[in-house]
Amino acid sequence: MIFLINSTSSPPPYHLWVPFYIFNGHEYRNPIIAFLICLEFILSLFCVFITIKLTIYIWKIRVFHVNMSTLAIAYISQYLECFVGKTVLTLHQNGFYHVPGVPADRKYTNWWTDDCDEIPVLGASADAFPLFFGGFLIWHYMYSMVGIAFSFCVERMLATVLSGNYEQLNRTYISLLILATSHTSTLYLSYQTFYEHVQMVPTVIACMVCLIISCLMFVVTLLMNQKINKLQTTNSRHFYTLAYRFQVKENIKALKLAQRVILCIAFYVFLNLILLSTVFFNVFEHFNEPLIFLLENCIYLNPLLICPIVFYSIDPWRKALLRELPVLKVFGRSEKPPESGHHQTSDLYFTQLQTSWRKSS
Repeated sequence: MIFLINSTSSPPPYHLWVPFYIFNGHEYRNPIIAFLICLEFILSLFCVFITIKLTIYIWKIRVFHVNMSTLAIAYISQYLECFVGKTVLTLHQNGFYHVPGVPADRKYTNWWTDDCDEIPVLGASADAFPLFFGGFLIWHYMYSMVGIAFSFCVERMLATVLSGNYEQLNRTYISLLILATSHTSTLYLSYQTFYEHVQMVPTVIACMVCLIISCLMFVVTLLMNQKINKLQTTNSRHFYTLAYRFQVKENIKALKLAQRVILCIAFYVFLNLILLSTVFFNVFEHFNEPLIFLLENCIYLNPLLICPIVFYSIDPWRKALLRELPVLKVFGRSEKPPESGHHQTSDLYFTQLQTSWRKSS
């Protein structure tokens, strides 16, 4: 939705772009729509619950290196930003909160438009500060979700390069530097988009390029670690220390988890882009409102898909969740029989090595 800030003071008129389709809609007067709004809010609260639960498990039950855990907690907990932004936007979308200067009985519907008759006009941005603040939070969340895969792949590539002692040392500056760079970039892009300094099509293309680069980095990193792992188990001429072998196995384990999550994110982004393009170009103009409802829920309720996949991909987190919520055992998977022989001995050495490192750190 494009807003025109037509201030009578010195700044010239300017546009603000808020990521929603309906403004001042009063849809809550329809019982069916009111039920869907309540259901969406309840599901959002559940997303907050599983997001907080997952971040607690990641921090308390250390499965991966502290840098990877830090990145996971930082990005997963950003759903709280999305929840706040979405709640504020919903109040304005459905007319619960009236913006001064905008006709109370006028419904606006557009994702982006240059038609002046379809653009709400405000005297100052302060007249709808909660609306614009919520919109900025959503832009930042959406750009951050695009950057998740890239940040993770950078961290795993550094873990591969520093395999000799990466798991032994915290090196927290790596995750902090990645987060600082990522959020600086996403805040800048959010600002540019919010003030309509960028166009939609080039922005979508740039996001797709970022995702493609992330996928290439992921594939290269996984192949490198699998090749090293194969050499150390099949070719006696290549000698790797226990610490190096441990790090390689940790990299492969982390990348295997990421493989599932990245596939979900890729499907989620692909679906969102199709829906967004359909609405933006008015391919099915009469179905824009149902499509935008589906698009918004794909964005705002994504933890319903991603968090369970993460939970059930890592055994310690899955077991901890099942202990707290036994009702979920019906969805649990059966335990694999324990391995024996050489692999069991190696796993014991790796466990002892990891324990000694954590005690020394």
